[in-house]
Amino acid sequence: MKTLLLATLLLLAAVTPALAAPTIIWDTVVTDTTGSPLPIGQEVKSYTVYRCPVNVTPCVKASATIVGTVLATSPITPRQSLDLAGQQFPAVFMVTASNIIAESAESPSIKATPSASPKNTIVQ
Repeated sequence: MKTLLLATLLLLAAVTPALAAPTIIWDTVVTDTTGSPLPIGQEVKSYTVYRCPVNVTPCVKASATIVGTVLATSPITPRQSLDLAGQQFPAVFMVTASNIIAESAESPSIKATPSASPKNTIVQ
C-alpha cells in the first residue's frame, strides 16, 4: 500500500473586504510519497482541515478539531480551499487527504492571525 503525500503548499489568502475571514488553500494531492501518480481507484476523495490552539505547533490530529471537509473535485483542479469563516483567530491549521485506503499524515502547520483593523476611518 502506498501512502498519500499531502502537498506541502498551504496558503492563507486574504479575501476582500477587509476583516473578512481568510481562506486556507492547498495543492491537490495527485502523487504518493514516492512521487508516483496515485493508482486508478486510489485517488484522493476528500480533504479534512483541522484547527489547533495557537500555542500548539505543529498541529497534529491528536490535539486538533475538525473545522471542515472538502470533497476532491473532478476533474482535478490544481488547488483546493476552505473558507475559515466562523473560526477564532489566531489559530494553527493543517490539512489531511483521504482516499479509500487511509487518511494521510498531517500537512505542515500554518498559523493564521486576524488582520489589523482599518486605520484612519472617517465618517462624513
